[in-house]
Amino acid sequence: ITTHSPKQRIPWTEEEDAKISAYVETFLYNNGHKNGFEDLQIESAKLLHDLNWDDLAARHFYDKSSTSNAGDSPNIRKKRKGNDIKKRWYSYLDPTLRRGRWTPEEDELLLKAYAKHGQHWPLIAKDVPRRNLDQCSKRYHEALDPKKSQGRLRPWSEEEDLQLISRIQEYGTKWKSISMGMEGRPS
Repeated sequence: ITTHSPKQRIPWTEEEDAKISAYVETFLYNNGHKNGFEDLQIESAKLLHDLNWDDLAARHFYDKSSTSNAGDSPNIRKKRKGNDIKKRWYSYLDPTLRRGRWTPEEDELLLKAYAKHGQHWPLIAKDVPRRNLDQCSKRYHEALDPKKSQGRLRPWSEEEDLQLISRIQEYGTKWKSISMGMEGRPS
């Protein structure tokens, strides 16, 4: 039994990122947003709601290099799917997306939104400006969830410090292995 996808992940290229950005910018211009990416500040998801990600995949993200066994007709295989491209945009390329450390104000907004919406991450992300649903979910589950040992941002005890030093001596910088034996301290 195979427990993982047999396909290997294909890294994104700068050329692919440029195609996605150009397509989104053209979509914005064609839909009356003459300021292009600047108009995304309003709300990226709302403006791009009607963008056809599958059309972008069909036009620019397929592999014609292989041929089928029946003659020499090209065996066109999608290299990227519309949902993959959409996720790439919203998780990495969207210029309105804020990356890096969360501020205390963002944490507070996230906690309030979680209390209001439960685990409905699309709604929560709308209440936390410039953060996407993946960022909100990850931040909550890894740092703010009160069920997980008062959150991982609690101060370290002297005992935990000594345990960490011991595990680093044993495992080096294999953080996943180190965190496995430390309750409430994810890698």
